[in-house]
Amino acid sequence: RIGYNYTMQKIDEGYFYNVFDIGNERVLKKRKKFIDIAKNVQGNSKNFFVQTLIKASWHFFRCFHATKKIQRKIAKYQDLLGVFGNPNFLSYVNYEQDKITPLMDYFASHNENENKIMVDKYVSIIETLLEYGIHDYVYKFKNSYGINKEGNLIMADFNEVTFSKPKTIQFVIENQWENEAQFRKYENGNLKEYIGEKLRKSLTFE
Repeated sequence: RIGYNYTMQKIDEGYFYNVFDIGNERVLKKRKKFIDIAKNVQGNSKNFFVQTLIKASWHFFRCFHATKKIQRKIAKYQDLLGVFGNPNFLSYVNYEQDKITPLMDYFASHNENENKIMVDKYVSIIETLLEYGIHDYVYKFKNSYGINKEGNLIMADFNEVTFSKPKTIQFVIENQWENEAQFRKYENGNLKEYIGEKLRKSLTFE
């Protein structure tokens, strides 16, 4: 389906993908051109051209490797299909997936008790992924996770994960989630405290 449907509406983008609405509450995630990935990676930094290319190449490799390995995990463990929004892989990098309402938008339009329920589901996904040897080490809970049309919370972006047990243990011991921007910069209040409490309780060495 990629390459001939020019009427698709682009609704979002990230470092690695452009996201298109393909109807029926589904989206297409199509890999960006390498030069566009490099521009995103560079951002406002003043890195030299060569440094940017090296950094972009490394990011491309990590995302490609992670997506390829997730595809193999799903093929082996069908229970993961729903966790990742029922992806239909068109290649190792491009895929269709459930359309979501990002968790940050859900938080903005729901009350505290409803939001806490979603936080519980977010932590439950983290624990489920650990059972399959997968860990989301960037903890982008606001936009990497969202609610699909069935009302299920899914992990929509899964190209920044680790499959390494030693690295996961290191992230957990160092409470890496506290240092990530989406938690660190999240507005102070009951919900942030609740997120911290749940992650602190769940992400332990044991």
